[in-house]
Amino acid sequence: MGLTQVSTDGVKNDAINTAKINNGSIQSEDIADNQIITTKILDGAVSLAKLPHGDTNNNGKFLRANNGADPSFETITGTTINNNADNRVITGSGTANTLNGESTLTFDGSSMVLGSNSSASAGATDLIIGANTSAHGLTIYSGYLDESTINFGDANGTGSTSRIGRIAYDHDGNKMIFTVNDAERLRITSGGMVNINDTSNTAVKLYVTDTNPVIASFHHSDGGTNDQARISLGALANNPPYNRGINLIAENNGAGHDFVVACSPSHSGGPAEKIRVKSSGGITFNGDTATANALDDYEEGTWTPTMLDGNGSNYVISPNTAQCHYTKIGRMVYCFYNITNNENGSKTGNLYFPVSCLPFTPSPAVQASGTFFVDHGGPRTGLGDIIGGNHNVGTGAVYFTQPTRKNNGDTQSTANNRYLAHGQWSYGRPIYGEFSYKVA
Repeated sequence: MGLTQVSTDGVKNDAINTAKINNGSIQSEDIADNQIITTKILDGAVSLAKLPHGDTNNNGKFLRANNGADPSFETITGTTINNNADNRVITGSGTANTLNGESTLTFDGSSMVLGSNSSASAGATDLIIGANTSAHGLTIYSGYLDESTINFGDANGTGSTSRIGRIAYDHDGNKMIFTVNDAERLRITSGGMVNINDTSNTAVKLYVTDTNPVIASFHHSDGGTNDQARISLGALANNPPYNRGINLIAENNGAGHDFVVACSPSHSGGPAEKIRVKSSGGITFNGDTATANALDDYEEGTWTPTMLDGNGSNYVISPNTAQCHYTKIGRMVYCFYNITNNENGSKTGNLYFPVSCLPFTPSPAVQASGTFFVDHGGPRTGLGDIIGGNHNVGTGAVYFTQPTRKNNGDTQSTANNRYLAHGQWSYGRPIYGEFSYKVA
């Protein structure tokens, strides 16, 4: 039979009914678009069983059929957002179908604000927390063996540039660590020790280490003449060191800086100056600041005595180098010596040390003195010992002034001459002595 031989006019009414059509015989692709319209479907032709529907429990279907009643569409309940405004973050509530716009939690696409203050310095507006009333803060929890960390990065990734700066609290040991340029620079231990460039100190409250010779600097940055910068030290309970203790002071004197040590004389008095190291050199004591009173030198060393006779000729001696030494304190010089006579030639006149052999040149306006002992082996041996002689230190020489004595057992009560001369010092015997003088 050709495809066009049977038309709708050639088919009796009711000739094709549901009994003639097998279940599933007609598929959606067998029906052209828009061919089945409401006028082609009898009332009641599509039963409720063919339509997904809900019941009295309102289980989310679009249709509801309650106890065989005609189906009806479900009522869709709307959602209410309270307190909404631009950029507010929407949060849930305890009421069904009700949300809240949070006035203190906003995001405008670049800045998140938690709190009532919405402004901050340029470059620090990504996250703004808090308000200018009450206390506010941020809490980070971590495991008791782990770290709580804030990283500062300058490149995206997982390497060191993503943590070039870092603040970490290590819960295993309870220490706070500050990292700069991907290296630890500051650590505060659980015992309150502050370590700078060190990770091991647990003994002292502040430990700083570096290869730079300038480890720390304290600057009174707007200071002028007579202003000070101080470090205070003390150990008296309930009294800060600057009240009862020691002050280490740098004082601007107008031309340079003096270093001052001020100490509390008692537990009832504040620090008072005890030592001052002057910028011009020298040390003063107990508040004295006069340059003339400054102790400006202390030195120890050895010197090599030489001796001349009355004609200025060299007199051969042998110094004991271990006992020929001096000490210089300020402008005073103290010389000590032990020399032995090795001169067996023809000499004459008084013996003396020329000033050229002294460690420092004596002041021309000041006389000084000392003592000596000529050891001849005993009071009656040879020439006899000369005990208690005085040195006369002049501007050109150091002479040996003899004491009044008995000479060789006789009854003479005065020295045979004023100064020690050649012939009055036995060959091979020593002289011990010391003298002091003042320098310019």
